[in-house]
Amino acid sequence: MSEVNPQVVEAIKMAIQLEKDGRAFFEEAANKAQRPLAKKMFKTLAKDEINHLHTFQKMFDSIITPTEWEELVKRPSKVGEVPVFQGEVGRKGEVAPSEIEALRIAMENERKAIDFFNRVAEETDNPQAREIF
Repeated sequence: MSEVNPQVVEAIKMAIQLEKDGRAFFEEAANKAQRPLAKKMFKTLAKDEINHLHTFQKMFDSIITPTEWEELVKRPSKVGEVPVFQGEVGRKGEVAPSEIEALRIAMENERKAIDFFNRVAEETDNPQAREIF
């Protein structure tokens, strides 16, 4: 990745982190859901986040190698500041929100993600990073 612009690498890392956080959010919502239909919906949304990762991987095939991609996806620590999906389903010991509330939070987080990436795209001076964001 050394020949890739640092802003592009950061864009890739943020995209990966967003999908990983989204998946964790939906998995937690599925685990806390009481209704079978809500549980199924949140599990489906968690799987969608995995599909988004595959879509990003295809987008980035021309930028980084598959090995570099796997390294980034498996990296456990947070990268950058991606202010979306931050522990909003409820912490241990807290009352879990209703399925409707969890869905509202998920929709709001999707809006936050769009706003975040639009803002970062406007701030970057790298055309390739702008396109990714």
